[in-house]
Amino acid sequence: MAVRSAVLGIDRGGFQYGVTTIFSNVSFLLDDARTALVGENGAGKSTLLKCLAGEHDLSDGQVVRSRGLRVGYVPQEIPARLMDVSVREMLEQALPEGGRDDTWKVDVLIDDLRIPLDLADKRFGELSGGWQRLLLIAAAKLGEPDIVILDEPTNHLDIDARGELLTALNDFDGAVVLVSHDRRLIEATADRLMLVANGEVTPFDGDLDDYRKFLLSGDNAPTRTVEAEPVAKPKDVARRDNAERRRQLKPLKDKIEGAEHQIAELNIELAKCDKSLSDPLLFSKDPARGKAVSKKRADAAKKLADVEARWLKMQEEYESAMAEA
Repeated sequence: MAVRSAVLGIDRGGFQYGVTTIFSNVSFLLDDARTALVGENGAGKSTLLKCLAGEHDLSDGQVVRSRGLRVGYVPQEIPARLMDVSVREMLEQALPEGGRDDTWKVDVLIDDLRIPLDLADKRFGELSGGWQRLLLIAAAKLGEPDIVILDEPTNHLDIDARGELLTALNDFDGAVVLVSHDRRLIEATADRLMLVANGEVTPFDGDLDDYRKFLLSGDNAPTRTVEAEPVAKPKDVARRDNAERRRQLKPLKDKIEGAEHQIAELNIELAKCDKSLSDPLLFSKDPARGKAVSKKRADAAKKLADVEARWLKMQEEYESAMAEA
């Protein structure tokens, strides 16, 4: 996917619950930088994300987004519309428009996540909170977004799953805006902080330690002014270098994904052959067909071995290049 420059924001926006004003006259733009929203509970951070994601309509003003921008959204609460659909259906619905024939990507994802086959056909509402959260994040990725909006994405995730989420976000080429109580996640993925407080949204000049001091001070606004272009910190420079390296390696990554497509299709073909060959009367009823299916399976198995070997070599090459300093 060619990542577009992500521009998403709000122009003179306001939002009300009944007679209660959550925020008013808010204006900001989120570009390719990775942003974490901070603020006390109840300040309106989740509401702001829902407005950006199109889940809520603003009471005033408008949401601004660049043309054709694809937005992935991982909400804090599980959407009621997903509770009665199967896991597979839920993931297929997340495919981008025009990509409905790419259901093989769902098969690859199910395999990558090590989702048991019986679980893949269960209702989404029957899953544990951890699986639901993991699948919401996976669904956002399937939509090939330019920007991902995450509201408390580590809820219900264990330590290993949190680590995988962190890695996935740092491998993601697009923009990120998130709300999280997970300090490690914010420090590892966010380039800047924005403060949601007193019905306003303002850039916060500093890191999480500065934000903690700000809270303890009891001030109503950040004490330092924000430069137009924040000075890159070492971790920011490293992250941008990684992004540039990923862009250079995109042709190789595309070949890897093409091989994964072939692997998924060949596995489906093998499963169909195995189903036919499981009929104990196949060779007695139709020897020619039995022979043809056996040959087809042998050819598919050989091709699968070749593609998997090629995939492994390319994957090692990609990971080696990404690991270079």
